[in-house]
Amino acid sequence: MVLQRLEAQGVSVAGRRVLDLGCGLGGYTEALRERGARVVSADLSLAVLAGLPPLSPRVCANALALPFADAAFDLVFCASLIEHVPDGLALLEEAWRVVRPGGYGYVSFPPFYSPRGGHQFAPYHLLGERVATWLYVRTRARRIPAWQRGIVAEGGSYSRAYHGFGLHRVTIAAARRWAVQAGWQVASLSTRFSPLNTAGWPIVGEFLTWHAEFLLRKPA
Repeated sequence: MVLQRLEAQGVSVAGRRVLDLGCGLGGYTEALRERGARVVSADLSLAVLAGLPPLSPRVCANALALPFADAAFDLVFCASLIEHVPDGLALLEEAWRVVRPGGYGYVSFPPFYSPRGGHQFAPYHLLGERVATWLYVRTRARRIPAWQRGIVAEGGSYSRAYHGFGLHRVTIAAARRWAVQAGWQVASLSTRFSPLNTAGWPIVGEFLTWHAEFLLRKPA
């Protein structure tokens, strides 16, 4: 559905060089491949990459210092990653660097102050880090598999959650500001899978948008 939305905006991935940045379990990589893209999957976790099917190149990489040449890709696809890096501006600068002039960036995330902005900690995240982690441990963590418990923020700090990758307070306004600073043009800003686009609403949209998605364009 995400790729259909991109195609409706004139961004086809067929035959294009695409970087799936922060690929995780590879769902987007598979969808991109099925639509004809030449995909490189990149993630910081070797364990995650080892579990992917060996159908596309896989690269262990830090999203803030990518091991790719300038203008190496037509599209950088970056879903639900920016809230897990400590420097959102650096992420968008690196994405801009490795995209060719006239190419695109796709960035999506749940705004921090929205109902899903705290991820597994939601809605407790609106009460502060220490309260949220305390409540999470006592209401939910005992019911999840042991391998998932690494998402709990040690010492009440979100920066230590998600096996050390962290959870950071990324807002729509901040992401838009970083994108412009990095040199991107904001081609569109929308609310994923919603007929009502609240992502562009000042202030209120931060609380109502469950998942924001940016389509960015690098000037030719």
